[in-house]
Amino acid sequence: MVNDQSIRNEASARPTGGQQVRRGRLVTQISWLYVCAILATLIVLHVGGDRWWPATLLMFSPRWVFVFPLVLFLPIVIFVRRRALWPLGIGLAVTLGPLMGLCLPWRPLIKLSPAQQRIRTLSCNVHFNDLEAEASAS
Repeated sequence: MVNDQSIRNEASARPTGGQQVRRGRLVTQISWLYVCAILATLIVLHVGGDRWWPATLLMFSPRWVFVFPLVLFLPIVIFVRRRALWPLGIGLAVTLGPLMGLCLPWRPLIKLSPAQQRIRTLSCNVHFNDLEAEASAS
């Protein structure tokens, strides 16, 4: 038999409409704060790379650390406010792209015809007196 007191306790445990709105706003603000922190890190790395010791420390530190907050925050965003996934997606793209240097090999997907193949040129920039043509010909 269920009494009225247990029903009231369950109802008070659920968040009210105002609490859900506040949680949603907080999650959205934290998502945008993550994007701003990633962009600030990128700017610090490019501007102060070898000029400022904290930026140099960031430059030689592992980059996967910047994805770690995203992994922790992602389940919360999914359950509280799914619209806040957009800023996290932007943060992930900036982290993987410019910050971590992700490079996808897309050129093998394009088939080049023999007429479009590249020609590589080697230049030998030495002074005429130091050039040994016979040694470089073989």
